[in-house]
Amino acid sequence: MRYKKWASMTGAVLFAATALSGSATAAPAPAGAPSMASVCGDAFHSSRSEGHAWIRYCDNKTWAWADVTDDKADGRCPRLTAQLISGGNVHSPGVGPKGSTQYREVRASAGNPIYVAGLSWVSC
Repeated sequence: MRYKKWASMTGAVLFAATALSGSATAAPAPAGAPSMASVCGDAFHSSRSEGHAWIRYCDNKTWAWADVTDDKADGRCPRLTAQLISGGNVHSPGVGPKGSTQYREVRASAGNPIYVAGLSWVSC
């Protein structure tokens, strides 16, 4: 009985603290982000001199998405790139100018899932 009362009080205090801090409200998902029906894995970080991103594989690596950020005003725009298991690559459009962050995704062709995804660049 004492444990239940303590757990209830602790939960109420945590709820109140969260509500007061404003962190109970979820930030809106980026435009085009995967729906809740998609199963996406944990995000991993990828970076290179042109920019950086946190990338996620979804639906058994049939596609990947990231919010890609351009970190440098160098005429090279970072983009999401995926190497497919049976060969070949798919690329998203580049992101720029410096300081901008944009949602990008790449999709694998049928029966040829993504082997690995990361960042590459394109002239912009």
